[in-house]
Amino acid sequence: MVTRRTILKYTAAAGALLCTPTVLRAAPARVFRLGHIFPTTHPYHLGLTKFAEEVKARTNGAVSAEIFPSAQLGGEIQILEGMNFGTLDGGAVASGSIPATHGIERFHLLDMPYLFKDYDAVENFATGEVGQMFRQDLPDEAGFHILGYGSAGFHQLINRERPVNEPKDVEGLKLRVWEAPGAKLALDLMGASPTPMAYAEVFAALQQGVIDGLTNSMTTLYQTKMQEVTKHLAITRHAYVWVPMVLSSAAYDSVGEAEQKEITAAGEVAAAHFRGLYPAQDVEYKAQFAEAGIQITEADQEAFRRHVEGGYDRYVELVDDNGAELVEKLASIGGY
Repeated sequence: MVTRRTILKYTAAAGALLCTPTVLRAAPARVFRLGHIFPTTHPYHLGLTKFAEEVKARTNGAVSAEIFPSAQLGGEIQILEGMNFGTLDGGAVASGSIPATHGIERFHLLDMPYLFKDYDAVENFATGEVGQMFRQDLPDEAGFHILGYGSAGFHQLINRERPVNEPKDVEGLKLRVWEAPGAKLALDLMGASPTPMAYAEVFAALQQGVIDGLTNSMTTLYQTKMQEVTKHLAITRHAYVWVPMVLSSAAYDSVGEAEQKEITAAGEVAAAHFRGLYPAQDVEYKAQFAEAGIQITEADQEAFRRHVEGGYDRYVELVDDNGAELVEKLASIGGY
């Protein structure tokens, strides 16, 4: 039987609930999904991890990042396409891959051989006016931001066939190259036979004799165990490969202006950390290669530079009307 006392009891309880302050849940943190193609010991991973740490600290946890290494989210082309499709938010990708998916042709020029002489020239680009122009003056339809310039370091040439000392030693070598016209052209100019291939396929291709070798930083070559399937390492320093840390515009626009400011700052710090890992690792991994029994030669870099410089006009042809002007700007800070 429902009595007046029962009604009053439940009415009072309901009133108490209505008067209880509502506990508001904090908005969930924005977690960016970022991918790259190398193992967790690699500068790609360490650079992105630094970004994740910085952005989380700077935004008090409102923004963070989850890193997917070892091509878990696909190769570099897939990472760039994933930003367009919204399946991931960004990552670290070689600059020469950008034209393939976003049509920004100027990035072909950063694969020119013997463009940057040393790490001082590298920093002049990364932090100076020319680098900022490449990074910031992107068309609206690009759909991504460059958070900062990481890198794949100075590239050397490793192969299973013979020592390389001068340009004639490269002739006929089948060398793996990533899917980037500028990178392919660099090996063409050096006299090699470029063979486009995903990095994940390289080790087996060397074992099977499909290719003779490849170029990359000593860090990447050693960490991916190329010393197990090659014999000769030539210190050519023929290319400095840039690896922008990229974030899709959709991801960037999904947070407020205050968070965007901190994302930008975090990107600068992380990119400098990323680039800064290579000088010491050049020394460390050169010693490791020697210990592994790899024959190391100091190639005649000046001979290689003279050999390729006549082909720089072919890079201008890869770019729109201001290609020659951009090459001149890059050459002015390259250190040669």
